[in-house]
Amino acid sequence: MELLVSMGIIAIVSAVVFVGYRDAGERTFIQDQANMALSGIEEARSAALSATQMTKDGDRVSEFTIHFEEDHFILFKGTDKENRRNFEGAVAVEEGVGKGIGFIPPEPEIIFFDSGGDLIEDDPHVDIVLRSTGEDAETIKVRTNRVGLVQVGREFEREEQ
Repeated sequence: MELLVSMGIIAIVSAVVFVGYRDAGERTFIQDQANMALSGIEEARSAALSATQMTKDGDRVSEFTIHFEEDHFILFKGTDKENRRNFEGAVAVEEGVGKGIGFIPPEPEIIFFDSGGDLIEDDPHVDIVLRSTGEDAETIKVRTNRVGLVQVGREFEREEQ
């Protein structure tokens, strides 16, 4: 009887640990994808700060931008696509599809634009919300403000109150 009780306790503890481990893995995965988006934004800003890159025609790049689509983002030098990076696995851009963030050298000046390519002048920040499309969907927000501060988190309650 003691052996059955011990095995039951071990089974219950194992089930609880397994469920917690799976949830933690999902949160870590979506955090990694948000950090990849943050890295792309920082790469565009860094390129604008150095401002030594040229276009295919040999002109200095006028701006460096990052543009978000449903499952990837694209880094641009001027009008030239530099590279495209896909979000891994089951992650999609839930909010912010088509939006972009630009850095104009040398300061760099920061600009936001919408899916139509029009400048967004009245918003203090641009939010890109990523959602895992798995069974236990998680969301995470990547926020960039007008001075170039990039934050990654699930909520930004203090700023919005």
